[in-house]
Amino acid sequence: MSITVMKLALDALEYEAKRGGDGAYLLEREALRQAITEAEKQAVAWMGVDSEGNPNKFRLNPFGGGVPLYTTPQPQREWVGLTDDEVTQQVGDSQVLRDVVRAVEHVLKEKNYE
Repeated sequence: MSITVMKLALDALEYEAKRGGDGAYLLEREALRQAITEAEKQAVAWMGVDSEGNPNKFRLNPFGGGVPLYTTPQPQREWVGLTDDEVTQQVGDSQVLRDVVRAVEHVLKEKNYE
């Protein structure tokens, strides 16, 4: 469920609570508030707006307001290297070629985890 939908649902429950007394939908309203708070913690960028409300820039940290963007970044994949058997299958018993494979593998790992 998107944050916008959660906020609309909370607004509707708040409206109904005003009509039926403060205790109406108390647990549901609190659950939605907590869900909204947790979802907002996962924002990865914020879109700034100018004084007229027009979008003007994106940034990684919230400052001075703005609209949070909730796209979750892709998790970094775990490095999976070649086993000794896999290297042997590709290059045979040549120790020189095995060393080259391991050196290339090391460089690739460094480049992918900088």
